[in-house]
Amino acid sequence: MEEYLSWILNRIREDKSLDIWLEEIRFDFARTTINTLSSIEDGLSILVCSDTENQWFVKYAVSKINSNYDEPFIPFIDFNGFFPNFDNISTSEQYEQLSDMLDISFPNGFIFWYIGDAKSKYFRFTNTKDNSLLWLNETNSTNGIYFEKDDLIDKKLLDGYKLFHQAIMAKIYGEIEF
Repeated sequence: MEEYLSWILNRIREDKSLDIWLEEIRFDFARTTINTLSSIEDGLSILVCSDTENQWFVKYAVSKINSNYDEPFIPFIDFNGFFPNFDNISTSEQYEQLSDMLDISFPNGFIFWYIGDAKSKYFRFTNTKDNSLLWLNETNSTNGIYFEKDDLIDKKLLDGYKLFHQAIMAKIYGEIEF
């Protein structure tokens, strides 16, 4: 099995559909996805959510992750669709009730995968859950990956997803270790 950081670098260089800018963030990518890959291996569900601007990516990722029936199915859930009334929550008691409901709904555990701006109330909620995967634009974070918001942001997110999906499959099939 390859060491994870070497595996990431090799995948970026071998897969011609991935842009080279991923090399610049490979350390952050490795650091933040290790916990997510371990969570998937442990049977946790991944609740994917975003700010309003990046909801297209949530729909893409959730529909794409289990589209190959030759691969194991992975519990990726569209949080925006799972709890569509999130924007109406405003009190700490309501946030606690939502947290309780999520604990009941996912007894094996869950983490969040958040995509978007750190000013979003979705980010503030998802950031409270340990080991969540954070893909942030316009904000550097020690807990997340920084995707610079520019004209290529959509392509960067799609490249990031492709590499992440490859890492999930490599971990499931025992091709990488960390």
